Amino acid sequence: MKSILYIDDEDQALKAFIRNFRREYNVMTTTDAAEAMRLIAEHEPFCVVADQRMPLVEGTTFLEMVAHKHPNIVRVLTSGYSDNEAIKKAINRCGVFYYMDKPWDDAILQSTIHQAERIFVPDHSKSEFGNTLHEADIALRLMQEPRLKVCISENDGSCSNLVESVLIDLGYTQEEGEICRAWETVKG
Repeated sequence: MKSILYIDDEDQALKAFIRNFRREYNVMTTTDAAEAMRLIAEHEPFCVVADQRMPLVEGTTFLEMVAHKHPNIVRVLTSGYSDNEAIKKAINRCGVFYYMDKPWDDAILQSTIHQAERIFVPDHSKSEFGNTLHEADIALRLMQEPRLKVCISENDGSCSNLVESVLIDLGYTQEEGEICRAWETVKG
């Protein structure tokens, strides 16, 4: 049975999530980010759902950690507040698959989780295909960056210093080793 994880500080939301998915998935819930990361390492859920406003860690901060350590896991953010900055951060830095208002509509939540299951690529089968997807994600983000569009059009694509700066702004580190490959994808 596939696993799914939900982190939230609201007990009622955790119970509602379990009710929605207990028959289909191994549902794991927690209120603690460290416990959530341990569960992810042990069970490799296909999807992690996080609430934005929690006392010890924001959902976007938590999902950013998940994206960095487990980029293959599909990420969903929920919030009971209208917070445009959190939504932007979720999309731009955490690579969330879906943002959902709380309280959620059960049918939309179920549809979102089923879609997440279909697009999930497990770590052990990630190999070339998963790496290509990750590189494509980086390349897409680079191609959407306005600073690079101008640089590419004005300099025949020789903008490697700017590429490195933009990747760091987008939350990627040089150590990830994908700067050159992502840039070659953009140029090619």
